[in-house]
Parts: sequence; structure tokens; C-alpha cells
Amino acid sequence: MTRWLIVVVLAFVGISRLRLIPALGGFATYIEALGAATIMLPSFAQSIEAGWRYQWILLIEAIVFLSAGIAMRRRGILSAGALFMVLVAGRLLFDAINAMPNWIVVALSGFALLGIGMGILLARDQWDRWQHTVRSWWQDEDEAALVQ
Repeated sequence: MTRWLIVVVLAFVGISRLRLIPALGGFATYIEALGAATIMLPSFAQSIEAGWRYQWILLIEAIVFLSAGIAMRRRGILSAGALFMVLVAGRLLFDAINAMPNWIVVALSGFALLGIGMGILLARDQWDRWQHTVRSWWQDEDEAALVQ
């Protein structure tokens, strides 16, 4: 019960944009994020131990806060919703990876490394061009310094 009272007070203060205390107007974004985190943090703590039901509850809460942040154009609520959505996704990914056999995890890691290596090889020409451009900037600077 106390948690909801704190949440209601933080939400009221955040939505009113601290018009009662103008000196704290710059902290409204942080107070809104704190209010949203106060609602979602217990669900996240329960989702770690209790299982998939709390993960779905947290995912729904995060989607609601993300949507409310977009609709009301409030960065604090939006960032809190996005943060907890990423935490839920990370937790679900962790569970999925632990459920897979080890050889699949190793194979996927190998494919990811091959993809990164292929990307580096394909971008090698761009890297060489950028490196040549930077070298020419430095050489132009050195020649200008010698002339003076």
C-alpha cells in the first residue's frame, strides 16, 4: 500500500511538472522516471525468481509506460519503459540461451564471429580510404607548420 502511495505522489509531482516548486522544474524528468521505475522494479525482482508470469506482467507494464511516454512526450517515462523492456528482453534471452544445448550456443557464437569478420573484411576498403584521408590531413598540417 505504501508503494502505491509513493507512486501516486511521484506521478502527480512528475505530471504537474513541479509547478509548485519552480526551482525543481529541471528534475521533473528524473522524478517521472523514478515513479515509473518504482512501479516496474518489484515486478522485475519477482520475474528473476518466480518465472514467466512476472516477466509477462513486467513486459506489459514496460509497453504501457513506453506508450505513455511517447503519447505524453515525457522522456523520463519513455526512458524507464525502454530500460525495463530491455531488461525483460535480456532476461528472456538469458533463459532461452540456458535452455539450448551447448553445441547450439557455440555454433551461434561462431556464426556471429564469422559475420563480424565478414563485415570487417567488406568495410576494409572504406577503412583504408578514411585512413588515407586522415593521413593527408596530418601531412597538410605538418606542411603548413613548416611553412610558418
